[in-house]
Amino acid sequence: MIDTLTIRNFRLFDELEIPRLGQVNLIVGKNNSGKSSVLEALTIYASQGEPSTLLSILGSHDENLRFDNPLSGSPQETIDSSFRHFFPGRRFPDADGKSIYIGDAQQQSYIQLEHRLFFEVFEEFTDETGETLRRRKRSPVEKNSPDLFSNDVHPEQALFLSTKQRAFWLDLADMPMSRRLFRSTPAETRAIPHVHVPTDFITVDQLAAMWDRAALTDAENYLLRALRIIEPEVSGLAFVRKEETLRPREDSRSRVAIIKLEGQSSPIPLASMGDGMTRLLQLVLSLFSAKGGLLLLDEFENGLHYSVQQQAWDLVLHLAKELDVQVFATTHSSDCINAFSNSSVGDTSTDSVLFRLGRSVMEGEENKLIATLFDEEKLGRLTQASIEVR
Repeated sequence: MIDTLTIRNFRLFDELEIPRLGQVNLIVGKNNSGKSSVLEALTIYASQGEPSTLLSILGSHDENLRFDNPLSGSPQETIDSSFRHFFPGRRFPDADGKSIYIGDAQQQSYIQLEHRLFFEVFEEFTDETGETLRRRKRSPVEKNSPDLFSNDVHPEQALFLSTKQRAFWLDLADMPMSRRLFRSTPAETRAIPHVHVPTDFITVDQLAAMWDRAALTDAENYLLRALRIIEPEVSGLAFVRKEETLRPREDSRSRVAIIKLEGQSSPIPLASMGDGMTRLLQLVLSLFSAKGGLLLLDEFENGLHYSVQQQAWDLVLHLAKELDVQVFATTHSSDCINAFSNSSVGDTSTDSVLFRLGRSVMEGEENKLIATLFDEEKLGRLTQASIEVR
């Protein structure tokens, strides 16, 4: 579990310090205060900088674009500058040393991304047989170096990614990144299990894949329990291929969720029961898929009526403890905050924390984004007094 979190030089954050985290964490704040950016940072951290994860995040914001390379003497050379969107001001730093850092304050576990310039050089070496060989290597060059554009030689650009266990380069120019990546051990051996649930819904096919891993396990009982929060008559759940439904012409690989209700002879599509049922389904499936890792939920309350949110939080807190999942969720809703507070106070076995992101008013730190923490005790007092914490 992540006990503290530091985010530096990422998106809106010059430096964000969160000195304490819980098993379940709710993030609140105004629009453009960085709530979703915290979830993105944690996704990058959990994936340990996997390029596919970086590109997926950029693609979700239409930020995956290529432009002419300003450092090249060739007008035909393009650069994948989409990664600049990760840095403050949406531009690569003008000086070295301003790297993105996501991890704990003690640097025991982290991911770091730095934009670097380098020249490709060849060096000679002698192998064990005495034969002289040449190999290509990167020679980093400082951004303020007087040799930067000497002799009409233009540097290349790359991201240098490092963790406590490894370091590798992502070249940005010329070739597709997949051909120029430094590859080490498989991603599965490095990444922390994690699931990111966006503000919109996970695709049905993704849910179906999660269901395939959960069916006939304890997860199935929890899924039915979750769906009964809204519809107490639910007695069964399954995923079927669309050719088995009334729409056989659609892609046979797609599947739909169906449920069985007590007293009804035929199952009905889950989607016909409203967004709340689908939201509860993806919450529970995501918790089991994130076992031993992180669950990242953007706008927890989406699709859920305020009257069922405390029951949903009760289930999330229980399963987070049961499955050893650390949960991070965002919300704009005071109803969601109240429900979270009531669940947190009622479940003393699961450590819960709310933190509010906002601009500092302290002298010398004006407009810096900071986090204000509220534990279960503070939340209980604030909720009883009806004090606004959003």
